[in-house]
Amino acid sequence: MSGSLTISMEVELGWGTHDRGEYEYFSPDGERESETLNSFLRVCDKYGIPVTFDVVGHLMEESCNGTHSGPYPDNWWSEDPGTDSETDPLFYAPEFVRRIDNTNVSHEIGTHTYSHILCDDVPSETIRHELQRASEVHQEFGLEPPRSVVFPRHQTPPYDVFSDLGIEVVRRPIDDYHVPENLPKKFFWGVTRTHPVTELQREEGLVETLCTPHPSLSSGFLQTGQADLHPVLRGIPQPIRQRILRHYIKSAVDRAVEEDGHVHLWTHLFNIANDEHLAPIESGLQYLAEKRDAGEVTIDRMCDLSTAIRDD
Repeated sequence: MSGSLTISMEVELGWGTHDRGEYEYFSPDGERESETLNSFLRVCDKYGIPVTFDVVGHLMEESCNGTHSGPYPDNWWSEDPGTDSETDPLFYAPEFVRRIDNTNVSHEIGTHTYSHILCDDVPSETIRHELQRASEVHQEFGLEPPRSVVFPRHQTPPYDVFSDLGIEVVRRPIDDYHVPENLPKKFFWGVTRTHPVTELQREEGLVETLCTPHPSLSSGFLQTGQADLHPVLRGIPQPIRQRILRHYIKSAVDRAVEEDGHVHLWTHLFNIANDEHLAPIESGLQYLAEKRDAGEVTIDRMCDLSTAIRDD
C-alpha cells in the first residue's frame, strides 16, 4: 500500500503576532529562528525532503517606509517599523527566502498573505489585495507567483475571492477535529493521539489539503519558540517528551501508508526555534525518507497536489 504526505512550514516571524503586539515567542534579533531555518534546511537536504514554506510576503522586502496602500483596517500597519532587514529582522527577512530557494532540494515558496491579514476581519477586497501584493513581491524577488496559500490562523475566505489569482492549492483545517477541553483528558490525548488521514479534495476548482488546527510537526510537550515551557511539562524528562513527537510523526507516516491516504504535517518556524524540537523532527523525517525510498509513500509539496489529486 502507499500514501502521500505533505509538510508545510509557516514563515511569518513578527508578522504572525503583530496585530497583538506580542513577541515573546521570538528571539529579539531573529537569530535563533535564522539558525533553526539553517538546521532544518540541512536536514531536508540530507534526506531529500521537499517542503512548502508559506511565507508572509512582507518578509521578502529589504526595507520599507512603514506605510502601505490598500484597503486595510485602521492601525493595521502600526507595528511595521518602517526600517530594513538589518535593523528589524523580525519584519524583514529576505535572506531566509534566498536560503530556501538555494537549497539542493526543490522546496516550494507559497504564500501566507502579504501581511498576515486576518480574513474574518476584512472585506474580500482586502484579501484580494493581499494576495495580489504577495504575488508581486514573489515576482520582484525572482520567484514564480505563488500557487498555494495558507491563510493566517486558518481563517479561510470564500474561494471565489481569489479564484483568478493563480492559486491552485489551499491548506485548511479538518472540520470535525476535536481536542478535549478537560486538562487531564487533554494531556492523555496529547500522549496517545495519532494524526488523522484524509483524502485530497477539489472544491470550486481548488485542491484542499487538510490539516490539524494545531501544529503537528511540532509538539506542545516541547518548548514553543523562546517561551517558557509549563512547569508541569518541564517535570517530564526531555527525552520522553521528544519521544512523544518522534512517535507521532512516524505513526503519521505509517497511517498514510496503511490507509493509502494523505497526511499533512505543519508547523511555524518559530515553534521549533529552540533546543528541543530538531532531534525528534529529524528522526521522523529520516523515517519518512526511508518509507519514500521503499516506494511506500510519496512526499508532495502543496503545489504538486493539484496534479496528485485523484479525480474519481
